[in-house]
Amino acid sequence: MIHKEEYTMSTNMLFLGMNRLSTSLALVMKNGNNVHRIGFDPDVSNTRAALEAGALDQIIETLSEGAKTANVILYALPAGKMVEVFDSIRQDLKPGCYIVDLNPIGQDTFNQVSRVLPDPTRFIAWSAALNPKYMADVEFGPGSAQEDLFHNSHVYIAGDTDAHPEALKLGSDLAALAGAKPLNTEPEELAGILALAVDLPLLISAVTTRLVTSEPGWNEARKLAGFNFNNISALLDSTENQTMPESRIHINRKNIQRLLSLIIEHLSDIYTSLDEDNPKELGQVIHNAALARQIWQKQRTSMSWLEQNQVRKEPLPTMGERLFGKRPK
Repeated sequence: MIHKEEYTMSTNMLFLGMNRLSTSLALVMKNGNNVHRIGFDPDVSNTRAALEAGALDQIIETLSEGAKTANVILYALPAGKMVEVFDSIRQDLKPGCYIVDLNPIGQDTFNQVSRVLPDPTRFIAWSAALNPKYMADVEFGPGSAQEDLFHNSHVYIAGDTDAHPEALKLGSDLAALAGAKPLNTEPEELAGILALAVDLPLLISAVTTRLVTSEPGWNEARKLAGFNFNNISALLDSTENQTMPESRIHINRKNIQRLLSLIIEHLSDIYTSLDEDNPKELGQVIHNAALARQIWQKQRTSMSWLEQNQVRKEPLPTMGERLFGKRPK
């Protein structure tokens, strides 16, 4: 268990990879007197941009340099490189270091990473939704970072069954500091959620875009393509971490395959309605889908699905309060 006195000196937070998520989180911590923000990215221009934006206090050139002094590591490099990265710095990790992954990952990735970490109980996933006003943004570099990127949203925090309590608490405190609602879950459940909300839409976008652009008629159709094609294909540009998304999807393939089988069923139903000359049924499918989207947009903006606590007890000091001091509500 971490005691308060351990945070009387500066806490080194190492950001591995400077993208929109990690840089925004670093910006949130800029007023933390006890936090020293260190950044590393293979693309030096990303760390320089984060430094110029005031998101970092220091840039390092090697992973081992930062691992030796980091109390907390926030991982924002590609999920497919995670095992390789931590295996390379395994011997350099500071004892007691907490590792927070900012990528969307599930149970299988947890298992792989656990095998290369000296203390896997201090490893958690931090899967964040975005402030609704930024959901349509396709920029994902450090230049698009915002301090309020996580406001009016929530963060799924997942750890294995034997996860260190302070690791989970760290995840919750980071969410609260970022202005988001923390939601605890398990890696297996998180994998199913991510397959439905993140991975499947990306695959549908890829398949549709590839199909349309490979058809012989695309030579003429591309001249008429506009809003509909642009929006469904835009997902390919808006992936938060564009490097190696296929690795993450492959790891989560069991959930993806289950969803793909359901899509095949739905497409078969639509094919049948067309074959039976039943435009009313097809219209109902489109109408119901549009209505479901409208309901989701309203709920997502208002966060209306979250229950408000009727009674609030005075909480114990959080890790965030130890790092930053208690902030006014």
